[in-house]
Amino acid sequence: MPVKGGFRVNEKVHKRGRVGAVKGPKKANERKYRVLFEGANDGIFLMKGGRFVDCNKKFLAILGCTKRQVIGQTPYHFSPPYQPDGRPSKEKAIEKGRAAISGKPQRFEWRHIRSDGSPFDAEINLKRVKVSDNTYLLQAILRDISEQKETEKRLRLSEEKYRSIFENAIEGMFQNTPDGRFLTVNPAIAKMHGYSSPEELMSSVAYSDEVGHVL
Repeated sequence: MPVKGGFRVNEKVHKRGRVGAVKGPKKANERKYRVLFEGANDGIFLMKGGRFVDCNKKFLAILGCTKRQVIGQTPYHFSPPYQPDGRPSKEKAIEKGRAAISGKPQRFEWRHIRSDGSPFDAEINLKRVKVSDNTYLLQAILRDISEQKETEKRLRLSEEKYRSIFENAIEGMFQNTPDGRFLTVNPAIAKMHGYSSPEELMSSVAYSDEVGHVL
């Protein structure tokens, strides 16, 4: 009996040791994931059933919310009624979520609303992640692109202003390559040389140094 009992005790200890050996790496991986999750420069959140179940500190900082204010809410709760493309936020969020949970990763721009009511533009990368044999969550990485969008807007306005000056100037204006090939010409210079449009001038004269010799 002592021998048998001793064997059983050793067997139990051995089994517990193996379980502990399995749990050790698993816990280490979980800790590593949590460190990366919380230390990321982008906002990260997890969703189940279309609602937030976890998020990192960066996501909270971007929204200006506490975790209690976020968990259990939907993405469209922190969005305007409509997205810039005219789609209802709720409808579009559900559509993107369904596509991602079916195994089709989604990348798109989204207009969010901070807790103070100010809007901001974000780039979202949405995909499903497996957490157990039959369970998937949606993981999203959110990057605030407000500054990028504002820079693009200023550049577009600057280009529109330049184009207006270029097209409406009474002086002849043109742009060319270093070797003198026309890139653009304005209506004024075309008219000066007897052409009805910039396109007609450019189809007849390839190089800027030829303009003085076409008449």
